[in-house]
Amino acid sequence: MPDLTIRGIPPDIMDKIRILSRTERRSINSQMLLILESGLHYHITQNTAYNNASVSKETQMEIWSMLSGKWEDNKNTEDIITDIYDKRTRGRDVEL
Repeated sequence: MPDLTIRGIPPDIMDKIRILSRTERRSINSQMLLILESGLHYHITQNTAYNNASVSKETQMEIWSMLSGKWEDNKNTEDIITDIYDKRTRGRDVEL
């Protein structure tokens, strides 16, 4: 798992993080991960600019390349294909 160093945290912010981590009985690292996760989730779900942004084909390919081979699945190919088809929705009705 990658590490991240954050420099220049204002003392008042660091004090709040320390107090929160003690109150919630977490390490500062665990508390920061939780804050980052919840902030990222909020940003993604509430930020309309993010939700309306289109991702270029090159960016999609880069993301897929980074993800490729990173997961494990004990199912065989047939079961995976069946699973994909079973989870698909019909989509919306279209009048021609």
